[in-house]
Amino acid sequence: MILHLLLGVGIVLSVYPFLRLSRRTSVARWWSHRVLSLCGMTLEVKGNLPAGPRIFVMNHISWLDIYALNALKPSHFVAKSEIRGWPLIGLLCDRAGTIFIERGKRHAVHQVIHQLAERMQQGHTAAVFPEGTTTRGDQLLPFHANLLQAAIEAHVPVTPVALRYWHHEQRSEVPAYVEGMTLVESMSKVVMTPGMVAELTLLPELHPEEFKTRHALAKAAQDAISHHLGVSVAGTTPLHPH
Repeated sequence: MILHLLLGVGIVLSVYPFLRLSRRTSVARWWSHRVLSLCGMTLEVKGNLPAGPRIFVMNHISWLDIYALNALKPSHFVAKSEIRGWPLIGLLCDRAGTIFIERGKRHAVHQVIHQLAERMQQGHTAAVFPEGTTTRGDQLLPFHANLLQAAIEAHVPVTPVALRYWHHEQRSEVPAYVEGMTLVESMSKVVMTPGMVAELTLLPELHPEEFKTRHALAKAAQDAISHHLGVSVAGTTPLHPH
């Protein structure tokens, strides 16, 4: 894994900036697939991958979430600014187009919304974790609506993505990056539990123009993911999973 991370750093510091977009996409998909493989994990995708620029909205469980989606469709993620300081991974995320946000600063949110909208208008795909932090995957936190303003301004659809991890056909909390766990501790747990599956389910897209506000749009994405996973939101009664 360390060698692969070092290879990634070498790529983003040398040839990656000079590759055409299609080639960058291929490299990012290969590299992300390899991360999952080195963790003893496979990717399972349900639903059809839509074409064209859009914003993916996902529930958030692990540092692996980014690589699971990038193995399917490399995207410009929004991540907390602390990730920029992570050894190797921070540099990789930065050079791969991640937009970092300083949480709690209102002006920072406006800047990120503008950057997201601009990149999607240029034909890129974006991805956000509207819960704002990770969970064990057994519930959803309420979705924040602010970043979905970018989809409204760029006039692109929103695709909810339901994420869960399996091990021996049971939902697994091993990848969950929670409760003050260090990145090294989390990576060690994952690597020592081979045979896991990262399941991504692409749910029907939402069109911003059909919603009166970004809050209604966020609620629709939240409800779609909650319904599919069969988990509750903020203590509500869980639905039956699909």
